[in-house]
Amino acid sequence: KLYSYDGSAWNACTTAEGGASYPTRNEDVFFYYKGFLYAIIQSSGAVSRWEIATNSFTDIYQSFTADGATATSTYVQPIHHLGDDCAYYFVDNKVYRLNNVTWDGLVLTLPTNLKIVSACEFGNYLAIGCATTDNRESVVYLWDRDSSLATITQGIDFGEGQLKHLANLNNKLTGI
Repeated sequence: KLYSYDGSAWNACTTAEGGASYPTRNEDVFFYYKGFLYAIIQSSGAVSRWEIATNSFTDIYQSFTADGATATSTYVQPIHHLGDDCAYYFVDNKVYRLNNVTWDGLVLTLPTNLKIVSACEFGNYLAIGCATTDNRESVVYLWDRDSSLATITQGIDFGEGQLKHLANLNNKLTGI
């Protein structure tokens, strides 16, 4: 359920409530893009969407299950890349694109031994931080948002351990 603040009190938005059949949400993914708020319904591997202007809610706007997403999948906060004005979603080792209101779907698949743990805009690239599925090593891929895995721009070895967060700080790629 979503709430809005009117200057004096918080009010429940009556149409912004998920259906009873999708009670489990991913609390790490809540994203504003182009007049909509997006959230992940973890139990179904779906994206829900609330249109702010019309106060309308869609339980299942898009679903990642066709590409193997499950309730135990790794979902990461989406990124709005200003270079192409698209939103990018990250599930397990896959990248999906939303172009305004057009869902392009799956646009990049990384090796299956990796899970995406964080991402950020880095110049004209999308920096995609990954950890191995056993959390022993980390790598960051720089992707120009148009190529395939075979022609990905660069892979940066972040060494042993699991990368937790990736950020562009003063045009320097910084990982924790």
